[in-house]
Amino acid sequence: MTGFGRGVAEHATVDVRAVNHRFLDLKLRGEPVAPGTEEAIGARVRGAIERGSIVVSIRLVREGAGGPRIDEAAARAAHAALAQLARELGTAPPELALVLAQPGVVAAPEANRDGDGPAILAALDAALAELGRMRAAEGVTLARELTARLAELAGRRDAIAR
Repeated sequence: MTGFGRGVAEHATVDVRAVNHRFLDLKLRGEPVAPGTEEAIGARVRGAIERGSIVVSIRLVREGAGGPRIDEAAARAAHAALAQLARELGTAPPELALVLAQPGVVAAPEANRDGDGPAILAALDAALAELGRMRAAEGVTLARELTARLAELAGRRDAIAR
């Protein structure tokens, strides 16, 4: 069943999206997390959901954490390589956005990845609870619809039998 849940705890926001799928397919998006936290996320999702394509998005917000860090040496190297390629191809020099998009040029602020686990898991629990409520409501609506269709089919069967 499809659904969405969001949980917030301390500095962590976790969104869980579920769509129909034959098996359990779990994907983690967003902030990097410690391996132990990643395992705990997988265990909690598997404990709450039997099947579906599940996307867990993690966002951490800290006051005063600063913005992203730019590796100037990597940016200069990427710009030089892209500018050389542009000259060889006879195209315009690379724009700043292209340079910043290169791997290793922009890094997120360093976080205490191990210390984020409790907040992430608390937010995940809240998101899974909200997702469960949404899926249950969808199940009730679907059951109502199927019951109405079965009643209609029974009426048509009786009409045909007469």
